[in-house]
This record gives sequence, structure tokens and C-alpha cells, in this order.
Amino acid sequence: MRRFRPNIVIDTNSGDEGLVEQDWIGKQMLITDSLIDCTATAPRCGAITRAQEGLEFDKSMLRTIVKDADQNLGIYGSIQQAGVLSVGDAVYIN
Repeated sequence: MRRFRPNIVIDTNSGDEGLVEQDWIGKQMLITDSLIDCTATAPRCGAITRAQEGLEFDKSMLRTIVKDADQNLGIYGSIQQAGVLSVGDAVYIN
């Protein structure tokens, strides 16, 4: 996860496989009293391959994302109603 620097990480249902967040585009996410529009996929660039503290250079990471996910991993959101988020909050997709 450190390579991708996410703002929010969501643990989806145990039966879900693949890039389930891609199906959330055009929907809204509700976390406590926060409302977030799921607006677009997040295209990835070569920055994720670079060495970081504790992580070695890894060009296979981007190659895999290009091959398996059309170069997208994660999604962008637009905050419609701000709120305080906490680890373990329930997440609802509408």
C-alpha cells in the first residue's frame, strides 16, 4: 500500500475478488456522515516502481497494473459532505 499512498483503504467483503472499486464509479460512498462521489479510476504511472525506504525498485508492479487493470488501480472521489473517518467505520456504496 505504501507505493500507492492511498487516502482511504477499504476492506471489501471476503467473497469479493479483483478490482471491485472500479464498479463504484458513478456511485456514492457513505462512511459515517461523510458522502463521497466515486468519480474516476486512478491511472498509475512509473512513480510506483521507484525505490522507497524499505521498498526496492520494482518495474513488474506497473507492468501488472497495465496488463490486468488497463493501468488503473484505485479510484478518485469527490467529497460532497465532509466528516470524520475512523478505522473500522462501515462503508456503504449507493
